[in-house]
Amino acid sequence: MSDNNQGRKSTVFLTKEDGRAPSAYHIDQQSHSQRVRQEHRHGPTVTSEKLRYQAFTTTKHMAKAVSSLVQQDSQRLGVSNEFALRMQIMDGLATPTIRAGSAHLEVSTGTFGKGNPHVSGGTVMFPQQGSPLSDFTQLEATTNQRRQQAKQHQPVSPPVTASMSQQITPQAQAFNQQALKDQRSFVKKFSGSD
Repeated sequence: MSDNNQGRKSTVFLTKEDGRAPSAYHIDQQSHSQRVRQEHRHGPTVTSEKLRYQAFTTTKHMAKAVSSLVQQDSQRLGVSNEFALRMQIMDGLATPTIRAGSAHLEVSTGTFGKGNPHVSGGTVMFPQQGSPLSDFTQLEATTNQRRQQAKQHQPVSPPVTASMSQQITPQAQAFNQQALKDQRSFVKKFSGSD
């Protein structure tokens, strides 16, 4: 979450699935996030920066169940995607904080559809400090370059795959602090207590 002074973005966490290079996530203090998918069936992609809310579960199966409950609750109760996700967190089915080995899901503001909610294919890992995976700005540029190479039928540069860790980073710790603060604010508003 903390970006350095030159306007560069840091990777907050990675998701890693067997047989695929890790996907990197950048999330700012206002919950705007981006994802770099270095390898995907549709080729390398970088999502646009958008307001998204993150949650984590113990298994991918649980992430899919929470995703389904978020959709059902949003439609049945007429509440926003974020509200429905935060309710699942209140019920203890998910957590707003990151830890290694967790499954990941996110919701975007707006209507449900393909990719909203999004359940990540892999499990959470972290980039080692100073590794190429920790520099989201560079990873974004490299992935966009790889995408152009693929579109132009040129040889595609290899993805960045090394330097992953289960050790939480300062960026992820800052995310966790903000996520807990945001969830506590939601609970206070929801319960009507100050």
